[in-house]
Amino acid sequence: MAAAACSICEEQSRIKLGGFYWRWIWPSGDYRGYRQLLDPTCAITVLGKAKASYEAPDDCLKCGQPLNYPTSVKVHGYAFLPGHERKDFELAYCEPCFNEEEPSFSRNARRLDDGEAQGGGTPALSRREDPWAAIGIEALT
Repeated sequence: MAAAACSICEEQSRIKLGGFYWRWIWPSGDYRGYRQLLDPTCAITVLGKAKASYEAPDDCLKCGQPLNYPTSVKVHGYAFLPGHERKDFELAYCEPCFNEEEPSFSRNARRLDDGEAQGGGTPALSRREDPWAAIGIEALT
């Protein structure tokens, strides 16, 4: 069986990857959803963005300007990281910035059908072999 590759960096992984699910509605009403697999290095970048968006929910994550509704995009995300509970978060963007960022959510991702069932995560790993513990998941929630 071939090793899975991270959706962002495309590196083959010998460890279980985290499942990241993204859903958003464009201001035009177009609905999108994707699933990516991320290694711990790429996941910490995404979770850092989630923390920044949580701390400033009314500002664009990329440019920092106040969001103007309805021309903003809220990306609803959740992650299943091996050995951890589901993590829910939102990433808020103004429409021009999201147009630039959108490829990062669909890169090497599987497009989800509308209403597709949520994943169930992955089984817990022992602490000794848990590379996900090193990225400080608890500090981000």
